[in-house]
Amino acid sequence: MEILDYKIAQDENVYPPSEDSYLLIEAINPKNFTKALEIGVGSGIISLHLAKEIDTVFGCDINPYSLFLSKQNALANSINNIYLFSSNIFSSIKPGTLFDLIVFNPPYLPVD
Repeated sequence: MEILDYKIAQDENVYPPSEDSYLLIEAINPKNFTKALEIGVGSGIISLHLAKEIDTVFGCDINPYSLFLSKQNALANSINNIYLFSSNIFSSIKPGTLFDLIVFNPPYLPVD
C-alpha cells in the first residue's frame, strides 16, 4: 500500500493509518525541530513523516506488534533516524529528557 509516497505494511494487531493520521500529518510542520517523540507509533507513518525533516525521531508504543511493524516500515522506506522503544506513554522516558516536538494520536476507538 502506498500512502503519501511511503510504503506502509499492515498488521492485524496494529491499527492502520486512517483519516486522523493524515490530518495530523498535514497539521505538523517538522522543519524547525531537531528531536521529536511520537507516543503510540502504531504503523509508524507519523514518525516516518517526521523523520524526513527531523534529525532524530523517537517512537514508543506499548504494543510490541506496533514497534515491529514501525521498524519494518522505516526499513522499507530507507529511514534510519527513528529509534523505537517500548513504553506506556511516558513510563520509559527518563525524567528531564527534552524533545522539540511531541506527537500523540491516542487510540480513541473501542477495540477488543
